[in-house]
Amino acid sequence: MWWSLQDYWTDVPGIVVERFGLFRPDGGMRAVGVEAQTSFGRVTAPAVAVPKVISGGQAVAVPVPEPSHFAIHLAYVLVFPCLLVGMLVAGMLALRRFRRPRLRHAT
Repeated sequence: MWWSLQDYWTDVPGIVVERFGLFRPDGGMRAVGVEAQTSFGRVTAPAVAVPKVISGGQAVAVPVPEPSHFAIHLAYVLVFPCLLVGMLVAGMLALRRFRRPRLRHAT
């Protein structure tokens, strides 16, 4: 979503949108942009390109360091929550049995 300060409207006369930044709305650079370019240009200027290195070597595939643990992770993700929910349900059912209101017969 794009917005600018011109999207806001006010009834107060004399209030205008302040213009700031390194570039004018038409895309030209402001004086502060030129100053920033000369001040920071040498720090942020791109480095000289490194010449290409030519090698006669052969590419070798790197072996996988350890097997994939996808099945273990999947089992953990599925089994652990199911066990946890099962224990919670069993606990609530056990509490319900002990707290069941006892009916008194009228004599």
